[in-house]
Amino acid sequence: MVFSSLVFLTYFLPIFLITYHLIDKSFKNYIILIASVIFYAWGAPNFVYIAIGSILLDFVVAKSIVKFENKRRWWIAAVGVTQNLILLLYFKYSNFFIENINLLFSESENPIISWEKIVLPIGLSFFAFQKISYIVDIYRNEAKPLKKVSD
Repeated sequence: MVFSSLVFLTYFLPIFLITYHLIDKSFKNYIILIASVIFYAWGAPNFVYIAIGSILLDFVVAKSIVKFENKRRWWIAAVGVTQNLILLLYFKYSNFFIENINLLFSESENPIISWEKIVLPIGLSFFAFQKISYIVDIYRNEAKPLKKVSD
């Protein structure tokens, strides 16, 4: 779904805004979360599970950083940052590396590495860098971990 599509403008946006403004204040984050997942799933349904899993892992990492001291904090933060970088590198650069390896080492049209092209999830770079900055801010004590995943 695109912001300028008829489905978004005539159905999704009005339903979201009406629901958001009629619901009690304590449930507003949940409405935003549900609407965000639906919106993302509309455009990239296969990647919703990866995004949710990654968010949950970062939530646990952020909570764990606060519980421990010194070196352990660093390792926990490193796990969170690495997880996000691996997702970014895999989805964004795998096709590039495999294509170039095949071009470099294959003498015929038959590739050395058989590869089905990977589709880049919508907004992956923004998503990954936002989560990395969140983990780093928690590690540096510049922010506190969120209490609920819906926040």
